[in-house]
Amino acid sequence: MQSSESAASAQLGSLADSDTSTVVTKRRPIPRKGHTKSRAGCSSCKRRRVKCDLTTPECGACERLGLECEYLNKTRHGSQNSAVVISQPLRTDPVMFDYNDLNFFRHFLFEAYPPLPIDGFTVWQMASQRSHSYDFLLHSMLGLGASHLSLLTPHGYEKAALKHRVLAISALNKHLAKPGLTNQDAEAAFGAMLNLTFQSAYMNDGLIDFLTMVRGCWLVGTQPYVDLDHTIFKTFGRLTFLYDGLGNLSSNDFASFIDPTNHASQLVILHMLVLEFVMSRKSVEGDKRSALGKKGYHCRKAMSKVWVQQILRKLPVEYYEYGEWPLRFINSLNYSFDDEDQVWKPFFLSNGRTVVPAGETLSLAVI
Repeated sequence: MQSSESAASAQLGSLADSDTSTVVTKRRPIPRKGHTKSRAGCSSCKRRRVKCDLTTPECGACERLGLECEYLNKTRHGSQNSAVVISQPLRTDPVMFDYNDLNFFRHFLFEAYPPLPIDGFTVWQMASQRSHSYDFLLHSMLGLGASHLSLLTPHGYEKAALKHRVLAISALNKHLAKPGLTNQDAEAAFGAMLNLTFQSAYMNDGLIDFLTMVRGCWLVGTQPYVDLDHTIFKTFGRLTFLYDGLGNLSSNDFASFIDPTNHASQLVILHMLVLEFVMSRKSVEGDKRSALGKKGYHCRKAMSKVWVQQILRKLPVEYYEYGEWPLRFINSLNYSFDDEDQVWKPFFLSNGRTVVPAGETLSLAVI
């Protein structure tokens, strides 16, 4: 009995071995087709670790959630047309900039940077390092450099200056519309606003832009998430109280204030121009580094004179006597930037008389 069971077991084991051998032979490993992981998804989907449908210009998930959709690089294994490449805030493609742009940037760094805040050279050298991360800041620097240079040379860089100004304003508006801005983001925006403000001062038709940008500086600098005391513009932050009047106006009130038919506000603007002009002039005077900056300030004087004259021409005759003093004041500054050129001298001329000690002279260059 046992021998028969042993024989059966041996026979079954033999059959099992035979079957196993057969199975192993039939199921030899077949190389699996490799799986290609898509790397073409947008940055938002990658960050949230969800599948991206690669729809352009916005994927379905970003469009549904109202998120900013950016494709950072091309698909690795697919065709180049399967994904759209959208640039980062700053493009480093050298084709984007030409020799003139490099010249504008150099001129800004050493000559054309705004006279405010105080110790502007150091501040704007630091700001230039931020420009690699914020395209609107870079374009504002190039625009101001081009505008300043166009006033000093006959080469005519006005078109280039306007191009960079438009690019800076467009990129800045998009930047300010983003939620969750940091203090560093606001610092870059504030620097761009300052550049755009002073660029306006070199434009014949730039008065409205100048006032708008001045108000914009105040609005950016007073946002809840902004602490100017912890930025490179901390010294300028202490002067923002001068522009509280513009900043505190509502949009409608500000539009009314700059309306040329509002004659009372036009008189206020005349005196604001004189005050701002004198403050900026003293800042340039104290900057021992920028010789061409002082030369460019002659152009600034000429532009302020043009603005004052434009306002006076549009005022009714009965208002002219109230706007005559700012024009006489600006005309009386000689801008030599030496010890003899003191800001208080034109006040004597505006009063029509002064007392000069015996043996001394009072030199006034009246244009």
